[in-house]
Amino acid sequence: MPGDQQQSQTGGSGTTPMQQPQTDWQARADAAARIPNPMYSSRAGTTPMQQPQTDWQARADAAASIPNPMYASRADRTYPGGESGRGALCSFIRSHHSCMIAGIAVLLSLLAVGLAPLTFINKEEISQLTTTFDAFKRDQDGMSTTVDALKRDLDKERNRTAALEQRLHEMSKTPGYTMWNETCYMVFNTRKTVSDAAATCHEDGGTLAMPRDAETDAFLISLVKQFVWSVLDRGYWGFWFGLHDRREEGSFEWVDGSALGAYNNWGRGQPDNRGGKEDCVFYETIENITGTDWTDYRCSAQLRFICQAAPGDKRNSRHHWQRLSDHMQ
Repeated sequence: MPGDQQQSQTGGSGTTPMQQPQTDWQARADAAARIPNPMYSSRAGTTPMQQPQTDWQARADAAASIPNPMYASRADRTYPGGESGRGALCSFIRSHHSCMIAGIAVLLSLLAVGLAPLTFINKEEISQLTTTFDAFKRDQDGMSTTVDALKRDLDKERNRTAALEQRLHEMSKTPGYTMWNETCYMVFNTRKTVSDAAATCHEDGGTLAMPRDAETDAFLISLVKQFVWSVLDRGYWGFWFGLHDRREEGSFEWVDGSALGAYNNWGRGQPDNRGGKEDCVFYETIENITGTDWTDYRCSAQLRFICQAAPGDKRNSRHHWQRLSDHMQ
């Protein structure tokens, strides 16, 4: 009996208890039914009480139907409700499949509608940025062109300044010349007509002096007075400078052809054109008189004169005065 019980528990097919849980309960129930019960054993000559095996079979079947958590599958242990819960979930998904698809489609549509304005705004901003960038680029190109032009002008001005400085340096070394306001001036202690005086100035690369403004006029007057006090004797002196009205009586102009401006320093009663032949102008300086004024006089008279040499000035007034010399007798 023990051997039969052991054989029934292990099974002859080699299956494990975890794989066949109901077979173990059945074997145990059958073995228990064959064990003699003393309560039902008969005495000598008596008939044993018969216990129906049906009760044991029913109990074994009931015990076998009780779920054992040791033999529950992993899916049943992890999902609440076991296979019945999973089946309910699958049934719910199948029954609402269309609704879920429709909901997802609606969400995607709403997302697309929400992103459409953003896409339009981004395109508009990109267009505006592109336009602004193009405008900046055009401005930069224009500025580059302007800068290049300014650089060329600056180079020209530097070259011109260098030439002027060189000319001033050369003129400053010429005996007798005094530099003032970037122009060199000199009083010549030689008596000449206006035409000859202009030619002498031209030989030095200049013209007769042109006091166009009060500052230049004051400087030339101081130069004349210094020359008179240091070189000449006492008396009455005159010094030609580059103003005349030979082209038209009363219409005075400088030797470079420009008209007399607003500034002048005429003496009392001047210009008077005495005798109808006073077409040139000189500084009149009289002993013991501090003032030095402008006076018109005959161009053929021989007086001392003042030259100015402006570096870079290429005007040639010699021929102009040569044409006038025919009428300066």
